[in-house]
Amino acid sequence: SQFTTDTLAAGDCLVVFSGSGESPNVVEAARVAREAGAWVVAVTASDGGPGLPDAATATVRAPWPRRRMQECEDFFGAWAHAVARVMTGLSPWDRVDA
Repeated sequence: SQFTTDTLAAGDCLVVFSGSGESPNVVEAARVAREAGAWVVAVTASDGGPGLPDAATATVRAPWPRRRMQECEDFFGAWAHAVARVMTGLSPWDRVDA
């Protein structure tokens, strides 16, 4: 939580990932970020618990339950890459030449 309070401000956006939706450190980071006025997007399994979604501004659910965590983690990775590209000004579909 210290990292969150030192670096987030009102209007910022924090994206957090938790398959279970109940990871205490992730839920706490989301809660603290919301208290700081940041937007919080939670990404969790389709059957993730209520802790993280309750602390978040918005929730994205993977199309798989927690028992299929490998697929959930693959979804989380793809989602994180798409978000990073958008944050750097690229569309997730833009081609980047090496």
